[in-house]
Amino acid sequence: MADSPKLPSTSDSTGYAPYSVTAMLAAGLAGLFAVFLVILGLIAFWNTQHFVQPLMLAMPMIALVLSFAGRRQIKSSEGTRIGYPLCNFAWWVAMVGGMGYAAYLLGIGFAVRTDAAAAVKIWSEHVAKSNLTDANDAEFYEAFRGVAPTGRQMSISYKSPAAIADTQKVWKEDLVIFRQIDVMRIAHRNKGAFEIVPGGLSQWVREPSGALNCTMNAVMKCPEGHFELTLQMMQDKNSQQEMTWQIVLQPQGFVKSAKLTNYGFLIRDLETAAATYVYQDMLPVFSFGGQNAIVLPTFAGPMSKSPHALSLIQKSFGRMAAIGGAGFVHPEPNDFSAQIATQFFTPLDNSEASAEKVRELYLSIWRGTRSSSSLGRISPPGTIIAENRDTAPVLTLTDKLATIKVPIELQVPNGESSQTGARGAAILVCDDPTLFQKLKDARAAAASETPVEMQERSSEFLTVPWKLSKFESDMKPVKKPTAPGGGPPGPQ
Repeated sequence: MADSPKLPSTSDSTGYAPYSVTAMLAAGLAGLFAVFLVILGLIAFWNTQHFVQPLMLAMPMIALVLSFAGRRQIKSSEGTRIGYPLCNFAWWVAMVGGMGYAAYLLGIGFAVRTDAAAAVKIWSEHVAKSNLTDANDAEFYEAFRGVAPTGRQMSISYKSPAAIADTQKVWKEDLVIFRQIDVMRIAHRNKGAFEIVPGGLSQWVREPSGALNCTMNAVMKCPEGHFELTLQMMQDKNSQQEMTWQIVLQPQGFVKSAKLTNYGFLIRDLETAAATYVYQDMLPVFSFGGQNAIVLPTFAGPMSKSPHALSLIQKSFGRMAAIGGAGFVHPEPNDFSAQIATQFFTPLDNSEASAEKVRELYLSIWRGTRSSSSLGRISPPGTIIAENRDTAPVLTLTDKLATIKVPIELQVPNGESSQTGARGAAILVCDDPTLFQKLKDARAAAASETPVEMQERSSEFLTVPWKLSKFESDMKPVKKPTAPGGGPPGPQ
């Protein structure tokens, strides 16, 4: 009997299985990362720039995840999917390339942080030595050079009076801002006990032009407490094609938060009391023309808990009760004009001829504050000069004397409609032994204190016996500044 024909088995395998889509995606993404890494790295090397693109690390991270998922998919497919070599390729390219590039970024970041920290250290040394009351101080101009744009830093000169005059003319508004920002004023009143400790970089990026922008956090330490700083920095080429750092000047200052010692709170009280004395007690009484003969001699005496303005009015009403309405007007002494222009005013001008003209102009403004005419007036900052940046008091401390310059504005004659005025300052002094002993004890104890937040201390302020010494100004009209930036800094 013949054998029956055999049919082919329907279960025989053909030997074909498709590649895992996940494995192909992993390999493709890893390969794309490798190509981008090589091409963009060569471009950066050719242009002598750092290749800094942290977002590129997302590609190898995703490739690693897909590679792992592809392995699991192939293993569980029971032979219906293939692609182990693709997963291995993606895994090793992503792992080696990603970790290598991450190490490169960390190394570059460390180098940038080290370089930026060194620049901050050098700048802070000039800041610590600056004298804000000396218009010719070399350390002040060196510190200012550090906040000027890199391409113009070498143009800042102070080696001669003529060079200083040119620098002051070109950088006038920037110098005004820099002289009274928080860091400069805190350093000025903490001579010999001030340092800035650089921290880490919160962000940094290399621009296509080659300039590097970064933000450095730092801590400023002194007997007043600890001040958290945020410094916007830029590294770029200067006029001599050298890479130079700039700490970008911020009109609102660099201090972002503060914790104060007891000594720091006493300093706050000194500034607050001085500003209150000038703006709320002294300047408002200038409008009472009948008081002109006694107002400045009265404010030249120590401030007490009772405002001088109130005591002046009380004395005048007492005179009125005794001799009638004429008692409100105090007769001026024969040398009254000389007192106003000489004893209670200092022109910021080295030229004797110019100084005399400035004194005459100031006297006319002083007289104008006591009449209904528009000759002039003396006001707090921001009243006359639009967007005035000179708003913060500058306090100078020695062992036995405290001096503070409180900014004011002086309306130039017939200048009311133009809203232009001159910058100036009311200079107050204090030599009270009791106050200085309290400051000395508080400063000595500051090293062992733990600074606290400002809101954690009582808002009750110390009474400071400030006395008016004089007013000062160059009487040069100031127009609206053109420099961009935020609002003016306040007392710190």
